[in-house]
Amino acid sequence: MKSAVVLVLLAVATGFAVAAPTVVIYRCVGADGQVTIQNGSKCPKGSKEQKRVVETPTSTPARPVLAPAPAPVTPVVPVAAVQPMGETGATTPAPAAAAALLPAPALYVCLTADARRYYSETEQSAHCAPLTAVGLDGRTPTNAEACEVVDDHCEAVPEAERCAAWAERRRKAEQALTFAPEQVEQARAELAHVDAMTAQTVCGR
Repeated sequence: MKSAVVLVLLAVATGFAVAAPTVVIYRCVGADGQVTIQNGSKCPKGSKEQKRVVETPTSTPARPVLAPAPAPVTPVVPVAAVQPMGETGATTPAPAAAAALLPAPALYVCLTADARRYYSETEQSAHCAPLTAVGLDGRTPTNAEACEVVDDHCEAVPEAERCAAWAERRRKAEQALTFAPEQVEQARAELAHVDAMTAQTVCGR
């Protein structure tokens, strides 16, 4: 059996489509009833013939795959921090940084002749040393009191130790307030003075 493929291509002027190629298929039924299929060749004489024209598929160029367009980028605008609004509707400015604390106040440690230690706020300090009062008759009068002003040796407390010295001075005043009833007023005044001197400093409580 002979077979042939007939491809017909029609080239037309610009603006017209090109016809798709076709193939002619013949179905032949012989006198003995045998069926044959022929491609492009007519059936032999004496056979029943059925003709069918079939279009061959044309290859279509693949369409390019386009990448999706990038999403638009929204610029980020920094927003300044704003404090909550007050009752009047105006914004409240941020609180200013805390003021720097003052250094520890100067303090001096003094020693008496009998090795008694105390603190003073001046470099030159003195105390009244008690004296024994003797009358003309050589006897000590009842309730007689006398003292002699004596200069004490004082040295400046190093800055790194000042807060500890102020704390010790306050602690002694608290002890006097608790255990020395006769010195209550003096101890209260000492406590108030120490707190006022150290309130706005690095030694503040």
